[in-house]
Amino acid sequence: MSKTEQFIASLETDVPVSRSVDQIRQLVERFGAAEFGIQYDPGSGEPVAVSFRIKDVSIGQFLPVALRAPADAIYKALESRRSQHRWLTDANRATIRQQARRVAWRNLHDFVRASLIGVQTGIMSLGEAFMASLVVTLPTGEAKRLGELAAEGSLLRPTDGRLLLGPGERTSTSK
Repeated sequence: MSKTEQFIASLETDVPVSRSVDQIRQLVERFGAAEFGIQYDPGSGEPVAVSFRIKDVSIGQFLPVALRAPADAIYKALESRRSQHRWLTDANRATIRQQARRVAWRNLHDFVRASLIGVQTGIMSLGEAFMASLVVTLPTGEAKRLGELAAEGSLLRPTDGRLLLGPGERTSTSK
């Protein structure tokens, strides 16, 4: 078991996903979010991600942020832990999947809260707090998070080598 699998916060949470999503919305609204959207899984209808545009006063610009709840990664860790102790039935797996969703959203709420506290206390700017989750528009028109581009090694425009930073305008729609 790797160190990242050894600790997952809020494993025993019973906070419903809808409450965590609403608490995230309330947090970013308190910090002046101009928009807030929820992306849903088309198959299950469950929330899988949130997005918002929020003004970074240090640069005077709205920044588009997209955050995804890591339910699949948490599910795999929980399933692995439980299967070591007993055989898993479909019912067990469904229970684990629901708990993984609650844990993922609780952790995402805690991340947003801690990040905004860091901004409020001057530890970092809003852009720094959500750097990996900032959405940029590629020259092709596709919108991606900076973290995804960094993982792909694609942060620079191929034509001129400049950083891919957009105007901070919303580029996608949410349900």
